[in-house]
Amino acid sequence: MLRTRPIVCLLAGLSLLAAITLNSRAHGPVAEIASPVKDSPLQHRPPLDFVENRGQWDRRINFIARQGDETALVEQATLTLHVGTDRPTTVSLRFEGASTRAVAAGEGKSDSRYNFYFGKDSSNWHSDVPAYRAVVYRRT
Repeated sequence: MLRTRPIVCLLAGLSLLAAITLNSRAHGPVAEIASPVKDSPLQHRPPLDFVENRGQWDRRINFIARQGDETALVEQATLTLHVGTDRPTTVSLRFEGASTRAVAAGEGKSDSRYNFYFGKDSSNWHSDVPAYRAVVYRRT
C-alpha cells in the first residue's frame, strides 16, 4: 500500500524554499535557494529568513529557515527539510558532484536579527545574528 504522507510532507517542505535556481556563470552563484518568487502560488506566505549560523548550531549547518512546522537546513552540499511535528518527516537532498570549493553565502539581508541564549554560560550566547532572504552557493 502506497503511503502518501511522505510525498505530501516533501511537497510541503519544498514549498518552504519555493525556488532553487541554478546558475552556471563563471563567477556568479552556483545555486540559489530563495523564498517564494512573485506570481508563485506561495507568494502569500510571509518571506523566509535564512538565519546564519554563528555557532549557535552544529558547525555543518550554514543557514536555517523555519516556517510553521517546516525547517530547512542548508549545509555545504546538502539541503535537509524537516516537516511536521506529530509525525515528522525528513528529506535530504544531496548535491552529488557539488564542488567542495562552493561556499553558502547569505544574499538580500533581512531587517530581522536573531538572538540565541543557551544556558547560563554567556560563551554559548549569540546575539544580533543576521538573516537573509536567499542563500547563494558561490565558487571560491
